[in-house]
Amino acid sequence: MIAAMGLFTRKRSETAPQAEIAVRRAGRGDAEAVAELARALSLADGGRPSRFTAQAYLRDGFGDNPAFTVLVAECDGQVAGYALYYPGYDTDRATRGVYLADLFVREGFRRRGVARALMRAVARAARAAGGSWMFWSVIRRNKAARKFYRTLATELSDVIVCAAFGRGFDALSRGDPPKPDD
Repeated sequence: MIAAMGLFTRKRSETAPQAEIAVRRAGRGDAEAVAELARALSLADGGRPSRFTAQAYLRDGFGDNPAFTVLVAECDGQVAGYALYYPGYDTDRATRGVYLADLFVREGFRRRGVARALMRAVARAARAAGGSWMFWSVIRRNKAARKFYRTLATELSDVIVCAAFGRGFDALSRGDPPKPDD
């Protein structure tokens, strides 16, 4: 999807710690790093460790029908963060776009432009694929992330995110009648 995008780099201003940020499409060799970042994101959000392993990354992120694309940001020669996204479609506008599922930057690399570089690279990848929008969600209690995201886009107040997973998804997929706790 972003092979034509090339390498995205950015230098921070003189007031921030100087660092070269390079964003690139993650490859098979990034499996362990991406899985470790996904685990860190889950824990930072107050959840259980992610089930997203290096094996799941390799199984679902490559091949004839990959489920997602991952970008990694490198800073000071280390993987500093990642963004995981997948294509979407808006029937109201008849337009393509992407849904950003994960964005995470290691603590030691925060406030250096890494998250902004990843967001810009995802937007550019979406544009290169014919897209005209990005959509993401954030846990309401994550005030720092919400503050950052508001510098990039508007929080939608008229949308409620719904999710079917676990037993609720299983019942829905079987056609079982809904239960009050699903």
